[in-house]
Parts: sequence; structure tokens; C-alpha cells
Amino acid sequence: MLSRIDLYGDSRQFCNEQSLIIKKIQEINSQNMRNEGIGQKVQRVDIKKWDILLKELSREYQMIYRLIKEVDDKTESLKITGTKIQYLRRQVIIMSFFIVFRQQKMYLQQNYQLKVIDYVYLNKRD
Repeated sequence: MLSRIDLYGDSRQFCNEQSLIIKKIQEINSQNMRNEGIGQKVQRVDIKKWDILLKELSREYQMIYRLIKEVDDKTESLKITGTKIQYLRRQVIIMSFFIVFRQQKMYLQQNYQLKVIDYVYLNKRD
């Protein structure tokens, strides 16, 4: 089963994509500069602005990645804890049966001892 982290990838992959985006922007700027000479109006892409935005996006992506990892870890921990709780509940039920069984056994032994004592006492009187 894939975890959510596997679906989102990791932050290194995003950083690689970020550098590819910056290279693409630089290529667009160089094409724009060539096209300006031809007389076309071309809007330049501000690399510094994109670099800042991509860094912010990268930080947010890394934070999301860490949060997803933390949630997955806590989910796994809760599953393990839930399994332990179920096991302990079963043990409590089993122990309660043992307690009832021991109480019945003690009651029968006490009754038997009382009957023996009564029998011995009655036989001595005769």
C-alpha cells in the first residue's frame, strides 16, 4: 500500500523541478530579448521574482511533506496502540473467566470441606 508520502514524492524531486523551471524562464528571457530586436513587444519574466516564489513554494512543499510524514507516523502509532488495546481487552476477558472459575472451585472446595467436617462431627456423636 502506498503511503501519502509516496504519492506526493519528496522535496528533493521538487527542488530539481524548481531548477528546471528557472532554466526554462532564463531560456524564455533570452528568446524574448532576441524577439525584441525584431520589433515584437514581449514581456520579460522577472527571474528574481520567480526564484523567490519558487523558494517559498518549495518551503511550503517541504512543510507539507513533513506534516504528511508526521501524520502517517502518528497513524501507524495509533494502529499499533489500538492493536495493543484489543489484545489487553482479550486478556482481561480471559482473566475474568479464570477468576470466576477459581471462585467456583473455591466455593466447591469449601462446601466439600464443610460436608466432610459435618460428616466427621456427626459420626463422632454417634
